[in-house]
Amino acid sequence: MEVHHIVGGPNRSKGNVPFNYLKLCDRCHAVYHSGKVAANVPDLHLGHILWAKRESDPEEFDIARLAALKGRVGLAKDPEPLPTYFLDERQRNILHYQDRIP
Repeated sequence: MEVHHIVGGPNRSKGNVPFNYLKLCDRCHAVYHSGKVAANVPDLHLGHILWAKRESDPEEFDIARLAALKGRVGLAKDPEPLPTYFLDERQRNILHYQDRIP
């Protein structure tokens, strides 16, 4: 698992706060940052990342605080459900990590 900054950029240090973090598997993180669609893998964009944050960490989900990191009042996307491919990938990761816990 890798830590993804939901709002990144040149001033990322001010975004080193829990509400701006989302754990992603290395594959999903690479797909998001590549900006490309890999073979048989759907697009992953900010709306999907926001949905994942809201679902996995609702106490720290706050679009207004995320937008404020960029000096804005809103973000370019609203939360949008993850494609089935990524939901399945998340479930596989959860099972994989549960199997590794003694």
